[in-house]
Amino acid sequence: MKRGTTCGDWRILDRIDGGGNGEVYRCQGLDGTEAAIKILKRGPDRRGDRMPRFRNEIHFLRERRDYPGVLPMLDYALPDDPAQPSWYVMPIVIPLLKALGEAPELPVVVDAIGHIAHTLARLAAEGVEGHRDIKPENLFRLNDQWVIGDFGLVKYPEQRTGTKQGRALGPSDFMAPEMRHDADTAKAQPADVYSLAKTLWAVAAGRRYPPPGELRGDRHALRLSSHVDDRRATLLDPLIERCTSHEPATRPTMQDLAQELIWWSAPRSVPVQADLSAYAEEVARLRDANRVEGETERERLARLYNEALTRVHSRLLLPLVGAVERSGLQNMGSVPRDFKHWVPDGYGGSANMPCWGIETLASPLLVASIGVVHKLPSAEDTTDLGITAMLATLTKNSQHIYLQELEPFRSGSLQLDQAIDKLGRKINTELPAIIAHFLTTCREIGIPRKQG
Repeated sequence: MKRGTTCGDWRILDRIDGGGNGEVYRCQGLDGTEAAIKILKRGPDRRGDRMPRFRNEIHFLRERRDYPGVLPMLDYALPDDPAQPSWYVMPIVIPLLKALGEAPELPVVVDAIGHIAHTLARLAAEGVEGHRDIKPENLFRLNDQWVIGDFGLVKYPEQRTGTKQGRALGPSDFMAPEMRHDADTAKAQPADVYSLAKTLWAVAAGRRYPPPGELRGDRHALRLSSHVDDRRATLLDPLIERCTSHEPATRPTMQDLAQELIWWSAPRSVPVQADLSAYAEEVARLRDANRVEGETERERLARLYNEALTRVHSRLLLPLVGAVERSGLQNMGSVPRDFKHWVPDGYGGSANMPCWGIETLASPLLVASIGVVHKLPSAEDTTDLGITAMLATLTKNSQHIYLQELEPFRSGSLQLDQAIDKLGRKINTELPAIIAHFLTTCREIGIPRKQG
């Protein structure tokens, strides 16, 4: 388009950029306002979707002239005469990469991408299925607002499809795998989540393009934290991994992605809560933020072991401690080193063994050992676990075992809950008699700590 050519009330000044569907020029209105005008390319259209996509984009923007986060349309023309140019006018904006500058700090990048995600999430809540062309070149800064442009591929209700069946759709380096095969049937929102996560990685890492495929946290070269100097970058690694999963159904929603990015970019002090259960949401958020989905088999087994140990500790050991202390016995600390604790045959592992007694007596002690153990000799194979439980009286020269149990279970299964419930009932049933017998032993052989 030559300089000085007019389109409606706008006069062409110079070319800004161009793409597959149109050319963008700087233009000037009758009042002297400068803007940008996108003019649809004319001539041979091998794909046959150029005009449908352009009409689709104009229709979408016409319904959202003042929508926060969407690059607004100021004017447009869709003439019936194909010899006349089709165009629309938008404000002059600063491209994302230029607005961020060279080597931007990670919080600045995350803040920008978080606002973009928030806009996409809000559009999704209103029925817009997805943008389908998310990449750095389509993200901009308008005054003090991050905005999204180029809605030629946007998918929303009642639109006519502008894509031929089976055609790959979107920016190839940022494209979700499902968009390479059948863009018309693929869900657009998970694809946008994938593309936006790829954009975050590339911009934050200072790379023109992101690595192909899943950005897994267990691969040094694919972790964002390996490429940026920010100690909190590790919190983003598992989020980016989930967003770039090959399976669309396993990716977070755009709303979830927006919330996580905004939470990350604006860390704040956790308020003191009188109700400790109020911390559960923050604990869950931090746990998910630090969980690497691409964990090795050994890491997965170790996680299952620790999760089982935590549940056994909270549901068996802590109630036992409370019950014994209600009897008036005092926690005397850990078991003396010369006590050889009971370990069931064929199993190994460690268990916490607090013991109680009467503080004026040197012996005996009531010992409780409850923990999670794994089968020997394969110490790393923690898929086969068991809960050990032992209650015993420890005296200077001997011990009397009241209760010893092993309840095997498979990690990650409901068998753990069943084993906990079974042992809990047995301990509660037998504990009164155990304490009575222990106190009888104290009467018979208790040795005063101080004599004379």
